[in-house]
Amino acid sequence: MSQFLCKGKVQFENSFSKIDSNSYISFTNVLGKACIVPQLADNSITSVSSRPRPKTFTSKLGSIKYVTINSDLMDFGIKRKGNLWIAEEERAFLDVLYFYKKGMKFNFNVYSDINIDSMDIKKIMNYLDRYKNPNFIAFVRSVINEKKLKIKHQSSKLSSNSD
Repeated sequence: MSQFLCKGKVQFENSFSKIDSNSYISFTNVLGKACIVPQLADNSITSVSSRPRPKTFTSKLGSIKYVTINSDLMDFGIKRKGNLWIAEEERAFLDVLYFYKKGMKFNFNVYSDINIDSMDIKKIMNYLDRYKNPNFIAFVRSVINEKKLKIKHQSSKLSSNSD
């Protein structure tokens, strides 16, 4: 049974790359797999493309949702895995925040449910230099700073409890 499910997942991912080979997988597909958000995206792929296209393709294997981003933001923070392009965790984090600011809804809270501990903040800040929108840059910095303060606060509570 699990062999069938794995085979179906591979077929599903391969169909994604055939629809738009210049797009990449991001969002919960990357962050959930890395345990950065508390969810996995089963039977769905959310992909970023620079080409406007119909938003969602659905088959018996699952759904593929495409969102469009400026082509200037397509050439960093993604890596090749087989015949797929996949966002690095730091890029997927920025994609979530970018599309959240554009009104996209997620099944997790972008302020409280994203665990930034395992991400490279320096890499995020380097990627952030590619975005030209000062409001977005300020938003990302505020989310990161809020997370750092929360972590620092939790650490100080733990150390005071151990005294």
